[in-house]
Amino acid sequence: MIGVEVFDLDAIGYEGAYEGQKGTRRRSLEERLVDVRSISEKPGWVAERVFLWWVDELFDNADVILWLDFPYRIRTWRAAKRDLQRTIARNNTQGGLLSQINWLFRHEREYQFGAPRTPRTPDDDEAVTRAGTALHLEGYPDKVIHCRGNYDVDTFLTGVLEQS
Repeated sequence: MIGVEVFDLDAIGYEGAYEGQKGTRRRSLEERLVDVRSISEKPGWVAERVFLWWVDELFDNADVILWLDFPYRIRTWRAAKRDLQRTIARNNTQGGLLSQINWLFRHEREYQFGAPRTPRTPDDDEAVTRAGTALHLEGYPDKVIHCRGNYDVDTFLTGVLEQS
Protein backbone atom coordinates (compact mmCIF):
# COMPACT_ATOMS: atom_id res chain seq x y z
CA MET A 1 0.00 0.00 0.00
CA ILE A 2 2.76 2.49 0.87
CA GLY A 3 5.61 0.65 -0.84
CA VAL A 4 7.83 -0.24 2.12
CA GLU A 5 9.00 -3.58 3.47
CA VAL A 6 7.10 -5.04 6.44
CA PHE A 7 8.93 -6.89 9.22
CA ASP A 8 7.22 -9.18 11.72
CA LEU A 9 9.15 -8.84 14.96
CA ASP A 10 8.01 -12.30 16.13
CA ALA A 11 10.25 -13.77 13.44
CA ILE A 12 13.16 -11.64 14.69
CA GLY A 13 12.62 -12.47 18.35
CA TYR A 14 11.90 -16.15 17.85
CA GLU A 15 13.43 -18.42 15.23
CA GLY A 16 10.80 -20.76 13.86
CA ALA A 17 7.96 -18.57 15.15
CA TYR A 18 5.80 -19.67 12.25
CA GLU A 19 6.94 -23.28 12.13
CA GLY A 20 5.07 -24.49 15.20
CA GLN A 21 5.72 -24.12 18.91
CA LYS A 22 8.09 -27.10 19.19
CA GLY A 23 10.51 -25.60 16.68
CA THR A 24 10.56 -22.14 18.19
CA ARG A 25 13.88 -20.92 19.58
CA ARG A 26 14.25 -17.67 21.45
CA ARG A 27 16.92 -15.69 19.60
CA SER A 28 19.65 -14.00 21.63
CA LEU A 29 19.55 -10.27 22.30
CA GLU A 30 22.61 -9.86 20.06
CA GLU A 31 20.89 -11.63 17.15
CA ARG A 32 17.78 -9.51 17.61
CA LEU A 33 19.73 -6.26 17.73
CA VAL A 34 21.63 -7.06 14.51
CA ASP A 35 18.29 -7.43 12.70
CA VAL A 36 16.82 -4.33 14.37
CA ARG A 37 19.83 -2.28 13.22
CA SER A 38 19.45 -3.63 9.68
CA ILE A 39 15.77 -2.64 9.60
CA SER A 40 16.31 0.80 11.11
CA GLU A 41 18.93 1.65 8.48
CA LYS A 42 16.48 1.09 5.62
CA PRO A 43 14.93 4.20 4.03
CA GLY A 44 11.40 2.97 4.74
CA TRP A 45 9.95 0.10 6.75
CA VAL A 46 7.09 -1.10 8.93
CA ALA A 47 7.70 -3.32 11.96
CA GLU A 48 4.81 -5.05 13.65
CA ARG A 49 4.12 -6.79 16.98
CA VAL A 50 4.27 -5.86 20.63
CA PHE A 51 7.83 -5.75 21.93
CA LEU A 52 9.64 -3.18 24.03
CA TRP A 53 13.21 -2.34 25.03
CA TRP A 54 15.12 -4.36 22.40
CA VAL A 55 13.25 -2.49 19.65
CA ASP A 56 14.04 1.00 20.96
CA GLU A 57 16.26 1.69 17.95
CA LEU A 58 13.18 1.17 15.77
CA PHE A 59 11.15 3.53 17.96
CA ASP A 60 13.95 6.10 17.82
CA ASN A 61 14.17 5.93 14.01
CA ALA A 62 10.46 5.60 13.23
CA ASP A 63 8.55 8.46 11.67
CA VAL A 64 5.35 7.14 13.27
CA ILE A 65 4.63 4.62 16.01
CA LEU A 66 1.14 3.26 15.46
CA TRP A 67 -0.12 1.67 18.69
CA LEU A 68 -3.06 -0.62 17.95
CA ASP A 69 -4.61 -0.69 21.40
CA PHE A 70 -7.94 -2.36 20.74
CA PRO A 71 -10.12 -3.53 23.64
CA TYR A 72 -9.28 -6.92 25.17
CA ARG A 73 -12.48 -8.57 23.98
CA ILE A 74 -11.88 -7.51 20.36
CA ARG A 75 -8.20 -8.57 20.29
CA THR A 76 -8.99 -11.89 21.92
CA TRP A 77 -11.94 -12.62 19.62
CA ARG A 78 -9.95 -11.76 16.49
CA ALA A 79 -6.99 -13.90 17.52
CA ALA A 80 -9.20 -16.87 18.42
CA LYS A 81 -11.10 -16.53 15.14
CA ARG A 82 -7.85 -16.35 13.16
CA ASP A 83 -6.52 -19.48 14.90
CA LEU A 84 -9.79 -21.35 14.29
CA GLN A 85 -9.66 -20.42 10.58
CA ARG A 86 -6.06 -21.62 10.37
CA THR A 87 -6.95 -24.88 12.09
CA ILE A 88 -9.89 -25.51 9.76
CA ALA A 89 -7.66 -24.79 6.77
CA ARG A 90 -5.03 -27.14 8.31
CA ASN A 91 -2.32 -24.48 8.28
CA ASN A 92 -2.21 -23.52 11.96
CA THR A 93 1.53 -23.58 12.59
CA GLN A 94 1.22 -22.22 16.10
CA GLY A 95 0.89 -25.52 17.94
CA GLY A 96 -2.77 -26.38 17.46
CA LEU A 97 -6.02 -24.67 18.32
CA LEU A 98 -6.38 -25.69 21.99
CA SER A 99 -2.78 -24.82 22.73
CA GLN A 100 -3.20 -21.44 21.04
CA ILE A 101 -6.47 -20.63 22.79
CA ASN A 102 -4.93 -21.49 26.17
CA TRP A 103 -1.89 -19.34 25.43
CA LEU A 104 -4.05 -16.57 24.01
CA PHE A 105 -6.27 -16.17 27.05
CA ARG A 106 -3.38 -16.45 29.52
CA HIS A 107 -1.10 -14.08 27.61
CA GLU A 108 -3.73 -11.55 26.50
CA ARG A 109 -5.17 -11.33 30.01
CA GLU A 110 -1.74 -10.70 31.52
CA TYR A 111 -0.88 -8.15 28.79
CA GLN A 112 -4.18 -6.29 29.19
CA PHE A 113 -4.50 -6.23 32.96
CA GLY A 114 -0.93 -6.64 34.24
CA ALA A 115 0.85 -3.79 35.98
CA PRO A 116 3.95 -2.26 34.37
CA ARG A 117 7.02 -4.38 35.05
CA THR A 118 10.69 -3.65 35.07
CA PRO A 119 12.37 -5.93 32.53
CA ARG A 120 15.18 -8.16 33.85
CA THR A 121 16.98 -7.71 30.51
CA PRO A 122 16.28 -5.66 27.36
CA ASP A 123 14.77 -8.76 25.73
CA ASP A 124 12.45 -9.70 28.61
CA ASP A 125 9.37 -10.15 26.44
CA GLU A 126 7.38 -11.58 29.37
CA ALA A 127 7.55 -8.19 31.11
CA VAL A 128 5.53 -6.45 28.36
CA THR A 129 2.08 -5.34 29.51
CA ARG A 130 -0.40 -2.82 28.16
CA ALA A 131 0.29 -0.46 31.07
CA GLY A 132 4.04 -0.86 30.53
CA THR A 133 3.62 -0.20 26.82
CA ALA A 134 1.74 3.02 27.56
CA LEU A 135 4.51 4.18 29.90
CA HIS A 136 7.26 3.27 27.44
CA LEU A 137 5.58 5.03 24.55
CA GLU A 138 5.32 8.23 26.61
CA GLY A 139 8.97 8.67 25.61
CA TYR A 140 7.84 9.21 21.99
CA PRO A 141 5.01 11.76 22.29
CA ASP A 142 5.52 13.27 18.84
CA LYS A 143 5.51 9.90 17.10
CA VAL A 144 2.79 7.83 18.75
CA ILE A 145 -0.62 7.53 17.15
CA HIS A 146 -2.84 5.68 19.60
CA CYS A 147 -5.54 3.69 17.77
CA ARG A 148 -8.23 2.27 20.03
CA GLY A 149 -10.54 1.00 17.30
CA ASN A 150 -11.24 0.65 13.60
CA TYR A 151 -12.23 4.31 13.21
CA ASP A 152 -8.80 5.44 14.45
CA VAL A 153 -7.04 3.04 12.07
CA ASP A 154 -9.20 4.14 9.12
CA THR A 155 -8.48 7.78 9.90
CA PHE A 156 -4.75 7.11 10.04
CA LEU A 157 -4.76 5.12 6.77
CA THR A 158 -6.79 7.80 5.00
CA GLY A 159 -4.16 10.35 5.99
CA VAL A 160 -1.34 8.11 4.77
CA LEU A 161 -3.03 7.54 1.44
CA GLU A 162 -3.67 11.25 0.98
CA GLN A 163 0.04 11.95 1.53
CA SER A 164 1.28 9.31 -0.93
